[in-house]
Amino acid sequence: MIDKARKILLLVALGVVLSSAYYFYAHFQSSSLQIKLRKTDQGVNVVIENFKVVHEEKGRPDWELTAESAQVNQQKKETQMKNVSVKLDMNNDQKYWVSADSGILQNESQDFDLQGNVRFVTQADRFLKKFKNLQDPTSARSDPQSIAE
Repeated sequence: MIDKARKILLLVALGVVLSSAYYFYAHFQSSSLQIKLRKTDQGVNVVIENFKVVHEEKGRPDWELTAESAQVNQQKKETQMKNVSVKLDMNNDQKYWVSADSGILQNESQDFDLQGNVRFVTQADRFLKKFKNLQDPTSARSDPQSIAE
């Protein structure tokens, strides 16, 4: 009787292990980058889909660059990107976002040109605090003439 119980428990445990392994294998997704290479007479051009670069300074994110696609052109020494977005984290915990339809990064000089519909977004907390301080009647600079200066 004990041997039958052991065999049943062994079969149940083996079934759980096999079903777990099958589930893991069936739902496993590769996280590798989609990179395409194009060989030209001047060299190799690289195209990266879902491009993302995060720069950290002292363990804290400094900026993050994302793009739908990035194409490195060796002949022109530039990287062309589509649907570019840059997130800047400043030291005073202020965050800025800059996005555009496309952008060109000069590989040698690190100059970055944004083209198309360029948007600049920031957190409004600090701006609202400054505006409220200007409107505060207890403030020393509350009269309209001193605000205009």
